[in-house]
Amino acid sequence: ADIQAFLKKLPSILGDEASKPVLVSHSFGCAVVMKYLEQFPDEVSSLGGVVKMCPVPPSGNGPMTIRFLRRSLVSSWKIIAGFALKKAITDPALCRELFFGGDKQVLKDGNVEDYGITDEDIARYQGYFLRDTDAIIDVSDFVKNLPSDKAVEGRAPFLTQLPPCLVVGAERDNIVDQEGVDETAFYLGLDEAVMIDSPHDVMLGRNWQKGADAIHEWLEMGQVPV
Repeated sequence: ADIQAFLKKLPSILGDEASKPVLVSHSFGCAVVMKYLEQFPDEVSSLGGVVKMCPVPPSGNGPMTIRFLRRSLVSSWKIIAGFALKKAITDPALCRELFFGGDKQVLKDGNVEDYGITDEDIARYQGYFLRDTDAIIDVSDFVKNLPSDKAVEGRAPFLTQLPPCLVVGAERDNIVDQEGVDETAFYLGLDEAVMIDSPHDVMLGRNWQKGADAIHEWLEMGQVPV
């Protein structure tokens, strides 16, 4: 696995005296990391901590999609159009709404609210999306091998081996809902997730520091050796 190879390479890069790395993942990457930890539980000891931000939950995106359908057909269609039909690559307004908090708005004072994401940013990110379509996730295979398949009463089978964990959710997330975030937190043995005021892409845009602060404050609690 690429994650496994990366973690094994780190000591030669950082030196033997370096602290164990904290593995941070986002969105679908969180499900990939959960599957990695399930398949290679002996590797868990090499981590100092695990952070998941706006995570696709262990049960995958299927149950979450159904919840979105029940709440709003319009929102569900936007998700389907953005991902399955790949409209997020070509439609700047849809891209903004799904990932970055909403389309641009002209305010009463004449200023433009773009949530800290310029048109040039959107064009660049859409270019990344287009590039990434060359290496897509096999969703049908993923559904057959969900992390939750090995869960014990909703908890990860490797729970006792886990280092300190943090799950961060976004209050204005149009892709991963609160139930999905809570499911991931429970899976990793946490009582609750940390929720921040942000859209799905917590590391970008005007509110990026709120996600960074959540991780920093967690590290400052002293559970993770630094």
